[in-house]
Amino acid sequence: MALNPVPDTEAKSGAQVSEEETDGQRTSSQWRRDGAGTRARAKCESSSRRLPVCPEPRARGSSQVVLPDQFRPPSAPRPSVQAPPLSPGPALPARAEARVRGGEGAGPRGRACALLPAVRMRAPGSGALAGEDGGGRAGRHHGRRLLRERGRVGRRGGRRPGVEPVQVQETVENHLKSLLIKHFDPRKADSIFTEEGETPAWLEQMIAHTTWRDLFYKLAEAHPDCLMLNFTVKLISDAGYQGEITSVSTACQQLEVFSRVLRTSLATILDGGEENLEKHLPEFAKMVCHGEHTYLFAQAMMSVLAQEEQGGSAVRRVAQEVQRFAQEKGHDASQITLALGTAASYPRACQALGAMLSKGALNPADITVLFKMFTSMDPPPVELIRVPAFLDLFMQSLFKPGARINQDHKHKYIHILAYAASVVETWKKNKRVSINKDELKSTSKAVETVHNLCCNENKGASELVAELSTLYQCIRFPVVAMGVLKWVDWTVSEPRYFQLQTDHTPVHLALLDEISTCHQLLHPQVLQLLVKLFETEHSQLDVMEQLELKKTLLDRMVHLLSRGHVLPVVSYIRKCLEKLDTDISLIRHFVTEVLDVIAPPYTSDFVQLFLPILENDSIAGTIKTEGEHDPVTEFIAHCKSNFILVN
Repeated sequence: MALNPVPDTEAKSGAQVSEEETDGQRTSSQWRRDGAGTRARAKCESSSRRLPVCPEPRARGSSQVVLPDQFRPPSAPRPSVQAPPLSPGPALPARAEARVRGGEGAGPRGRACALLPAVRMRAPGSGALAGEDGGGRAGRHHGRRLLRERGRVGRRGGRRPGVEPVQVQETVENHLKSLLIKHFDPRKADSIFTEEGETPAWLEQMIAHTTWRDLFYKLAEAHPDCLMLNFTVKLISDAGYQGEITSVSTACQQLEVFSRVLRTSLATILDGGEENLEKHLPEFAKMVCHGEHTYLFAQAMMSVLAQEEQGGSAVRRVAQEVQRFAQEKGHDASQITLALGTAASYPRACQALGAMLSKGALNPADITVLFKMFTSMDPPPVELIRVPAFLDLFMQSLFKPGARINQDHKHKYIHILAYAASVVETWKKNKRVSINKDELKSTSKAVETVHNLCCNENKGASELVAELSTLYQCIRFPVVAMGVLKWVDWTVSEPRYFQLQTDHTPVHLALLDEISTCHQLLHPQVLQLLVKLFETEHSQLDVMEQLELKKTLLDRMVHLLSRGHVLPVVSYIRKCLEKLDTDISLIRHFVTEVLDVIAPPYTSDFVQLFLPILENDSIAGTIKTEGEHDPVTEFIAHCKSNFILVN
């Protein structure tokens, strides 16, 4: 707070008065004025001893108090006191320290005194605060005003905006973490255990706090060979925080710690459903694929759990997703996969499968070996060929445009794929009781029919329209639907595909609607393809053609929503609206189409996602309706009357 200095016309120093007036010319009023100035100066000097102003250091054993400059008489010279070095004394009590510093715990008077040195004071003799001759009344008035202003500032100190204590603590802790990470010496850290021989008490206290546990995780990643850090990670796991160390490579080097982390992570994935799987699977797969020993241990445990009747299929799904992750990272884990299955009892089949999985391609020789084994009277278990990576190779060979396959061996490829997709076996006490092959022939025929239609380069879009009924019949088989989805993805991803299309809805996108209708498990893959096409920049098309194409893709999303894949579709459109990277007319088109296909009752999750889209200023009042029917207003009114809306 800036304080205006007292004008020189209001107060004059004693030196100025003595130069202007002689002793013989002084009147009685002037003598009274000088007397008042003297009394004011004496009063101010006495008040300076009462105010809790922190005095300057004084010599040990001396009774002389050195006054600050603003309270020293003009004629008194400033004494020079050489204070000896003081030994550190006891810490001040909290109340006294607050009074000295003028913090929130001090009273208004203490805060005012603590703030006084920060105010620019007038020089001694100017009459600003010390009541010299000729300026006592003005000096006394200005001093009181200064203290009043300082007191008001002190009383408002508790309400001043500032940094919260929690933020200060986080700042200090983050700075300490950065220093420790920068200057950490693993040799000195290991010497702690060699010298002390036991766990330090401060280490157990540190792992009780999230901030320092995070520090140990980062240090363990940077120094995996440090014994002290490895021991600390084990202590953290023993304390029950194994759920936090899924990404720490050090945990993968200790079997006891890794087994706990694996158990906790797997239970978290299995309890949350499909959404939880997508959220936690990358981190879980990264931990499992840290090394060969961790991959083998995790897959062995999951292969045992997969045999359980309750929850076994879900564990098998997680194991297959981890296999896919390892394959995408360039790791060849095919031998471990086959060894954990039933392939050990069928060495020829194991050899053929291992060769094709390692090379990432099918070959007629190995396919012939498998074909002979699975057409015999006692075929191997069907689980042997139900490996996701192996089935993906069949998708590429039978449904990818331009793929070449030996016509003499094509029926063998089709038979093995149909066998893996349709045959059902019944097992009791590790012994196969029955084999159901009722759908094998029909599945083989459907695969062959769609293969001939999709891979025939002479058939264009117009020829496929005539075969739509046949395609719709074959798409009812799940394996065929997956093949058609892959074929559509490869076809529409061609740069010039949409440039050559003249129909409003290309036949390949119409096939996606049929797949969405028949197969609920393929809904995520269909949405993934539609999102990829929606976000692709089709630079070969003009602006209006791009908008029409995106509206067509939104229509496919609305159809997918109508088949039960509601929340993922609405969530994606909500993100498009929030990111402001989508034309608002497309959002309006989506909202209009959705309002035409939905009806109450609605779930709270759907309302929470869809209602903010309608209440957006660019959406609510811009949708035109015919007649008195206003679906936007009706939906908002229904939500407000049936749900408790929380901003």
